[in-house]
Amino acid sequence: SLPEITDWVTTQDPDVIVFQEAGKNISQASKKLKDLYPHQIHEPRDHAFGMVILSRYEFSKIDKIAITNNLGIELSIKPPKFKNSVSIFALHAIPPMSNTLWKQRNNELSQMTNHIQENYTPNTLFIGDWNITPYSPFFKNILKETGLNTGYQWYFPAPTWPSYFNISGSSIFQI
Repeated sequence: SLPEITDWVTTQDPDVIVFQEAGKNISQASKKLKDLYPHQIHEPRDHAFGMVILSRYEFSKIDKIAITNNLGIELSIKPPKFKNSVSIFALHAIPPMSNTLWKQRNNELSQMTNHIQENYTPNTLFIGDWNITPYSPFFKNILKETGLNTGYQWYFPAPTWPSYFNISGSSIFQI
């Protein structure tokens, strides 16, 4: 909702916001933040793969990348204190709930990896919900082929998906 988004934005003060799983409501609420984020990309969907991107800085490049039945986005911005532009690649990969969807997810990640390789700049971010663990060989391949580094500073990344299987009150089986 707009009040929750506005509260979060005012307390965190991000330069760029990427909403994934964005539908019409997120898109409409985000448009009301035009004073803070004058540069916006709206690709809402009726399913979980819509995206809305808000930026304080002008987009010097926007490329909407058609991937299978999905969408990846590449954009570039140049924050005033940066010497070079920042390239941001965003993707919400399909969850691998079957063998077919597993192959599709891997294909989506591979296509974005290729796109990053073709458009690599020194300040590159690849963000999103990739529906993959950092222990997966496909995840490791993304890092190897793009030359990017993971943002995790700890050997065991913080879990982002809950597990309801507890041992002595600890949910150790999370992803």
